[in-house]
Amino acid sequence: MIMNYSKLTDLDELALTVRDRDSRLYINEAINAYRGSAYRSAIISTWIAVITDIISKIRELALQGDSNANSQITLLESAILSKNISQLQKIENELLGKAHNDFEFLSSQEFGDLQRLKEDRNYCAHPAFVGEGTLFQPQPEMVRAHIVHSILYLLQHQPVQGKSASNRVKADIARSSFPADLENVIKLLGAKYLNRAKDSFVRNLVIGILKNYLKDDDVELINRDQALIHTLIAVSHHNLLIYEETLREKLNSIINSLNDKQLAKIFKLISADVRYWVLLNDSNKIRITSLLNTLTTPELIEYRIFDAIQVLEFQEFISEKFKGLEYIEPVCNYFTPTAARVT
Repeated sequence: MIMNYSKLTDLDELALTVRDRDSRLYINEAINAYRGSAYRSAIISTWIAVITDIISKIRELALQGDSNANSQITLLESAILSKNISQLQKIENELLGKAHNDFEFLSSQEFGDLQRLKEDRNYCAHPAFVGEGTLFQPQPEMVRAHIVHSILYLLQHQPVQGKSASNRVKADIARSSFPADLENVIKLLGAKYLNRAKDSFVRNLVIGILKNYLKDDDVELINRDQALIHTLIAVSHHNLLIYEETLREKLNSIINSLNDKQLAKIFKLISADVRYWVLLNDSNKIRITSLLNTLTTPELIEYRIFDAIQVLEFQEFISEKFKGLEYIEPVCNYFTPTAARVT
């Protein structure tokens, strides 16, 4: 009895993470039905929670200006207004596929698991789908798995997965209204994208922003270096483990692909977050240290070399260069502490 109670408490806690109010009501109905051994009802309520959540997410994207989401909502509302039952059934039947293919709310594996939920829901709601004289009898373990998968894969997450979501982040960074200070960048990205984001989205976002910053190959993000750096620091604030794991896996391969002009931009990152030095392999550290000796004084200032004093390998070089600097206004301004610096 104690073991069963523990599992039920886990479901209660999981249900609290569901974002959408209506979806939470339906998933709670599913949990109550599961506890009462009404397994077919539990599956149906879980499917309704999934459909409700997908529609809610698409509405959210439509409000943010997503053209595909807006067309889907327009089609849905038109069918509701005209009470076009066949059109509504068609929309429901296609909705899970659109969540996977069009909006990338679901990975292929997640889509497969929820597709099985859809099939089981059809068996529960339409007895004719099952062979004559056979009643579909879902097992409790199957029902519980459907509830858990629905919450973990979909209901607890924001609609910020996939390439389209990464593009929206970049569009925000490119706008002049994007905050200039790190504190507000952390708040903005957390509220809009990073709170309860899937690991895959966070990983892809780190890789994309890092490449955009170092390679400087996106015309919309030219001259947005500080905003890009603040975005990376904000990701580390909200999703530290995935952030560090991604850097360990991808940073060195990205650095290997850079020419010397692009490589020099790494110094600003190191000044903002020393992990960009710590996680480099020896060959990349040698290359960066060698590049340091070729930079002119204006380039040293431009790339914020003097802010990287916490790097042991740079200290002697920085000390010697600093002694040789004349007192000029840009150097004075340069040493103003930045919010992005990791101490």
